[in-house]
Amino acid sequence: MISINDIETSRKEYLAISDTEWRKDYFDETSGGYLVTSWKRIEEALTKKEPDKLSIEHNMCLVFAKNGFKVMHYEDEKVDGSYDVVINNLRADLKRTKSTNNIIRYAKHAIQVQNAEIILVEFVEWGTEFREIVSEMARKGIHGFYFVTGSMLTHSF
Repeated sequence: MISINDIETSRKEYLAISDTEWRKDYFDETSGGYLVTSWKRIEEALTKKEPDKLSIEHNMCLVFAKNGFKVMHYEDEKVDGSYDVVINNLRADLKRTKSTNNIIRYAKHAIQVQNAEIILVEFVEWGTEFREIVSEMARKGIHGFYFVTGSMLTHSF
């Protein structure tokens, strides 16, 4: 259970984040989680005409923030990799999928090429094959968190 002191510490951290570099999107009063988005990422979405992609990523990040995670949503290209976010001080890549096809390949690419440490997945649907793929990722040393569309609960793997 998170304490009031932990929430206040998180709030101070959130408020101390630079307004010139980050848009402060959300702070959760119950969990202490938050979401900030790089102004460069917002500009990038407009320049590349990817507002839908930004919206999907933003909604995914909100689920994690509401679950107590501290999420910093970065621009695509950075000196140290092309991962999407830093969540609780871990570089992570966001993946949203309707099927299990290629998810392990995408996850490996995120870790090996994009310099992500973990994977954050939104499964649009859920069933036996999704449970199996999550177990397989964990067995292969790919870790992270996931949730199912429509649910606000996150799970680790």
